[in-house]
Amino acid sequence: MTTQPEQISENNLVRQLAGLEYVYVDIINVEGILTNLKSQLEAFNNTTFSEKEFGT
Repeated sequence: MTTQPEQISENNLVRQLAGLEYVYVDIINVEGILTNLKSQLEAFNNTTFSEKEFGT
């Protein structure tokens, strides 16, 4: 059994996901997580949430 460094595995996974049209999002803080979550929920549900509805 062979092993490879974790970084190589991560790079390969990101490359495979990009090939499936996933978009890489660089999230550096909690605000970024919430913004991405809101946009993903809106896209999935084909709707738009107000800030009040989303609770931010």
